[in-house]
Amino acid sequence: MVFGGDVKSVNEILEYARKAPFYQGRLPEKALTSVSELTSIPLTTKQDLRDHSPFGFLAVPKTAAALYFESFGTTGKPVSIWLTEEDLADNTA
Repeated sequence: MVFGGDVKSVNEILEYARKAPFYQGRLPEKALTSVSELTSIPLTTKQDLRDHSPFGFLAVPKTAAALYFESFGTTGKPVSIWLTEEDLADNTA
């Protein structure tokens, strides 16, 4: 999933993110009309990542995940990272 920096691309990212349990109810329900509206969305913190791992940020069915990583947790609870085949292809280009 590759996106540009325009409001349409931002709205596509937000629509995708809403599939993850953590972001349901946390993101605006309506599409943004300007990229500057991003400032109204709370930042996701490291503590959020810890508190909602391993499945809170998963926006696809578990069966669609091709790769799973976990941080070592040296500074707290480990953080989970899930990647799909599409993620892997996008990140190797």
